[in-house]
Amino acid sequence: MSAGPGARNYCRRVASATVTIDSRFCGPPASGNGGYSCGVIAREFGHNPSEVSLLAPPPLDRPLTVQMDVAQARLLDGDVVVAIARGAGEPDSGPVVSAEQAANAAGAFDAKAYATRHAYPTCFTCGPDRESGDGLRLWPGETAIPGVVAWPWIPRESTSDGSGIVDLPIVWAALDCPSGLSWLSGDSELGAIVLGRLNAVIRRRPAIGESLVVTGWQKEATGRKRTAGASIRAPGGELLAAADATWVVLTEEQRVAFNAAGRG
Repeated sequence: MSAGPGARNYCRRVASATVTIDSRFCGPPASGNGGYSCGVIAREFGHNPSEVSLLAPPPLDRPLTVQMDVAQARLLDGDVVVAIARGAGEPDSGPVVSAEQAANAAGAFDAKAYATRHAYPTCFTCGPDRESGDGLRLWPGETAIPGVVAWPWIPRESTSDGSGIVDLPIVWAALDCPSGLSWLSGDSELGAIVLGRLNAVIRRRPAIGESLVVTGWQKEATGRKRTAGASIRAPGGELLAAADATWVVLTEEQRVAFNAAGRG
């Protein structure tokens, strides 16, 4: 795969590194947004595509260790393994939703109903309580395709890596919630779900101010597991990034644990 405009070389290899997930990038209020947290370890690991498995709620606002070798990277909170990243194959690119279709989906969206039922309203990617320019505010506009949601996205300066390009973990964050929301938008009784695994490829990181379409689509449901896909495309259909995601429907006990995670 050739690197497009805005791509960066993330092939740096070190034995270990230290990272911190700022509280701005929360998913549940006391733990990291799943996609952003996956992107943090993927950036250190350097493989593209990468598959990241989340094993514990990512803590906020404290140093975490990334230990790496050629085969994998582990994100550690003391002795607790929070996430593991490995090299992976490319995920599905999914359906192409036009900019007009995404705009229509957003125009028909019931934001008040969405805010009422949202389990984590301060989530960096999809939270309705986040201000524009702070959170991404990527919501599940329903399309004419069953199980497919879409939303227009114009990245703000607050998502930049300092060079006018969206920071890599934020691209991963934009691929996170739209995949899970494809399930939640069609099932109001589903309850809280969290990301368990994300396999993403970044072909080109978007520029600040670029008009984009973010799409999420359902795949399979097995027990408490939901698989889904997500993509980021330019209005003409160019694929910038795509992901396969595995989500887990939380029990009530697990939901309490996620809300309390990272406060120690």
